[in-house]
This record gives sequence, structure tokens and C-alpha cells, in this order.
Amino acid sequence: NTDTISSSDPFQYISATIINNSVAKANNYLTLDKGKIDGVKKGMGVISERGVIGIVKETSKRYSMVISILHSQSKLSVAIKKNNHFGSLQWDGKSYKKARIYDIPSHVKLTIGDTIITSGFSHIFPSKIDLGLISEINTENDDKFHVIKINFIEDLKQLRYVNVCESLSKNEKAAALDKLGSII
Repeated sequence: NTDTISSSDPFQYISATIINNSVAKANNYLTLDKGKIDGVKKGMGVISERGVIGIVKETSKRYSMVISILHSQSKLSVAIKKNNHFGSLQWDGKSYKKARIYDIPSHVKLTIGDTIITSGFSHIFPSKIDLGLISEINTENDDKFHVIKINFIEDLKQLRYVNVCESLSKNEKAAALDKLGSII
């Protein structure tokens, strides 16, 4: 399958079933029932119908190990759906149902319940995937950025089926970014 509706960057998908999952550790992982013979490669994204799940870390012939979004080293480029202001999502290591958003400037108007989506800035995940809803906004008068907490839309503890995704234009996008980097 390829998807050109939700993202300007077309992706292909491989359906998989989670056969092992952790959510209560500082560094959580998942194991999928698909591996190299199914086309899964290191660095591919893993998503569900309701959010980002993680990134493939290792593959064997028939299985894949995924770094969960619930991992201390996991960071994701996100945006506020209603205005496209972008920031960074990182799990705070506490509840598997929540995460924090950083780097949204304090002048940006936010409300509880605003939707957080993938920004599309990387070639790993499609843009505009709904991830969560803002549950808390803390901003002091002299702060330059909001401190935002979200509730994930996907319940990572009940998750069973996912899609491993790969951008069909990732090499072209990476080459363009490299070229631009050498110009700037």
C-alpha cells in the first residue's frame, strides 16, 4: 500500500502484529512478527491507526525489535494541528498514557484538547498523524516556551496491530537536505 492522502510524501506499509511489548520501564521496546524477509529494515517507522509507536532498531529474518515512543531516548518532531507550530515530543518516563511537548513558543495560543500531530519533518513518519490531545499547559510570564503535557490517543498497553512504514522518497529527501546543508 502507498498513501498519498495524509502526507505529501508517499509511504509504503507492512502490517505486523506485536508479539512482545513493555510500557513500564525507562526504555521500552516492542517485538514485531515481521523481519527482513518481509521487507522490514532498521530505521523504518512503526505506526498504528491512532499514533506513532516507534522506530525499528534491529531485524532478524522473521522478527523486528522496535524502540518504543515510550523510551528515554525517543524524540519526535510534532506540530499543533490547528496552527502548525512545531515542537518536540518526548516521553517523561512516568505514565505510558502521557508525554511532554517542548519548544512551542509562549506566544502561541493553545487550549486544552488541541490535537498534536506528526510534523512530517523527518522521512521516518508520514505527516499529520494524530498523536495526542493537550491535557495541561504551564507557562510562566517570563517563559519563552510553553510546558505542555499531552494524553496519547493510542493506548500503547492494549496495542496489538501496527504498520511498519517507509517513505518512498526518503533517499531523494535526504539528498536534498544534504545539498541544502552544504549551501547554507
